[in-house]
Amino acid sequence: MARLTFTDEQRQAFRTERFEHPHPRVQLRMEVMWLISLGETYSNAARLADVSDPTVDRYVALYRERGIEGLKQFEWKTPTSELVSHKTSLEEMFRVDPPHTTAEASRRIEEATGIKRGLTQTRKFLKTVSAQNGDARRRSRCLPRKRLRNTSRRRKNSSTKLWNRYWIRLERAKATFSLSMRRTSFRERFSSASGARVAALFEALRDA
Repeated sequence: MARLTFTDEQRQAFRTERFEHPHPRVQLRMEVMWLISLGETYSNAARLADVSDPTVDRYVALYRERGIEGLKQFEWKTPTSELVSHKTSLEEMFRVDPPHTTAEASRRIEEATGIKRGLTQTRKFLKTVSAQNGDARRRSRCLPRKRLRNTSRRRKNSSTKLWNRYWIRLERAKATFSLSMRRTSFRERFSSASGARVAALFEALRDA
């Protein structure tokens, strides 16, 4: 395999894009290629960029095939359902005789196409078909009447709890204030009684 050679412009592009490109995966690709352009071996570039050796090999192969612009591109394949080829016939079948449950729809799809799908996949397919045909039900923004009654009851219970907590805190505050007043009155009485005793003692000593 021919040794890679790089121009000063390519090195500058690697150096710039490894920081300034908006996608982190592209930044990593540019980091690897920048290290290789500086003379690092593939193994050292993998170690310095914290990637595996096969990853470096893929980046190099992509660069050899498409250049710098190829390093910025992704070719992610979106999986396609096998039911897509039978979509028209299934739509017609369900339009004439709609299934009552997802399990029934899954069974009828298997009978018609030979393709077996789980309930989740069948439900997703039915939603896609109904949305494209404009048959999807609009979700009501209003809650059911029973749900509204429960909501009102919860609000009432919540208000009652708040009111009860308010009275409990008020009663505690009253009790604390009353206790502090009793303590203050006791201190005042004790202080006045002690003062009277001391005054009487001084009077007795002075008369003696």
